[in-house]
Amino acid sequence: MRMCGIAKNICGATVVALALVGCKAEEQPEKIRPVVTRVVEWSERNTTLIFPGVAKSTLESDVSFRVPGLIDEFPIKVGDELRDRDLLAALQDNDYQLELDRARSGLEEAEAEARNAVAQYRRIKALYESESASRNELDSARAAFEATRAAVAGATSAVELAVQQLSYTRLYAKDADCFVSAVYTEVAENVAAGQAIATLTCGSSLEVEVPMPEVYIAQIRQGQTGTIYFNALPDEAYAGTVTKVGVASLGGTTFPVTVELDKRADNLRAGMAATVYFDDGSKQKIPMLVVPLTAVGNDLEGTFIYVFEAGEDDTGVARRHKVEVGHLYPEGLEVRSGIEPGDRIIIAGVRFLSDGRVVKLKAD
Repeated sequence: MRMCGIAKNICGATVVALALVGCKAEEQPEKIRPVVTRVVEWSERNTTLIFPGVAKSTLESDVSFRVPGLIDEFPIKVGDELRDRDLLAALQDNDYQLELDRARSGLEEAEAEARNAVAQYRRIKALYESESASRNELDSARAAFEATRAAVAGATSAVELAVQQLSYTRLYAKDADCFVSAVYTEVAENVAAGQAIATLTCGSSLEVEVPMPEVYIAQIRQGQTGTIYFNALPDEAYAGTVTKVGVASLGGTTFPVTVELDKRADNLRAGMAATVYFDDGSKQKIPMLVVPLTAVGNDLEGTFIYVFEAGEDDTGVARRHKVEVGHLYPEGLEVRSGIEPGDRIIIAGVRFLSDGRVVKLKAD
């Protein structure tokens, strides 16, 4: 019985100790997190169409052989800068060389027959003039001579074709200021005539191709200006001009629109993702609320912004507001509902907040 009493005393002491620990934990105040805020105000902007696109060279082409064969040499790789007459690729040319040798042999044979036919024709002609050969013999000799002459012409064409076919087994760069942007084959691979083996981008100009939805294509015209931002260089704006407006769809409900950069920048490359801002030309300005991207959060419950409700001194409470967002602009994201002009929103530290949490303004 005494042992049970001791155990009860120990258990009671333990409960008291845990309760004291719990009290101490509850007594620790929640850390007040500093936040950066900004007052939301109306701003007027031109109505703008905003669409993503991809940069490419204005001179971009796929290269291919005009004859089939097995790749024997393929010295280029992606990113290589090419000079005029640099070798791009070569096919094994044994078969084409044999065809050329066969054509040359055929030409030599045809020329030999032609020489015999010429000599025969001249002999018969002399006999005919001395009345020692008939008219039929002369006509036959002339026909044989003309046939061999045609055979020589055909054999000559065969040699020229074989020479040409042999030359097609080697591909060379034709322009300077070109780069290899993609390769599609390798050594010892069979390729068909016309099969692309690489893509080259040439020239100093760059353009962005935008797939434009059909409901907006009528608002885009050739010569229209736009502003281009690249994902890799978000702080840089580039002026561009619409050079092509597609008249046929890309296979769905979008049409290709090409915007050429007015100036080339060395830090831009074909293949970069871009966003193009088109002025719709209406000159109409509309008021809107634009907030920094860092102010907008998103989770399973939707898109939200925290509004700072001021308290005493520099402290306040973070209140979560569900918002509807619109277009993305260089300055930030359009907010169509959920906040009002004059609201002080939190633009930094959003991911560490919760609705109702006490915060304080961060000192400058």
